[in-house]
Amino acid sequence: MAKPAMMVVFVLPSALRHWVSGESEVKVFAVGADRDTPPTLGSALDTLRRTHPSLEGRLRDDHGQIKSHINMFVCGENA
Repeated sequence: MAKPAMMVVFVLPSALRHWVSGESEVKVFAVGADRDTPPTLGSALDTLRRTHPSLEGRLRDDHGQIKSHINMFVCGENA
């Protein structure tokens, strides 16, 4: 059986659009670690890192944590 996946849309503020050719949204797939694990924000960020590596240093610190001045919302809830 396949790993669960879902489409994630990152809506970027104007300050970050320079690193994605001016786009206001970036769509990626988040994939669960195995067939019994749902996708996570972390897996979506990992995919974003692979597809747009220039954003990584602007979103996460050296330990992989979301930087304190960055807000992430999932279904309208602050993540």
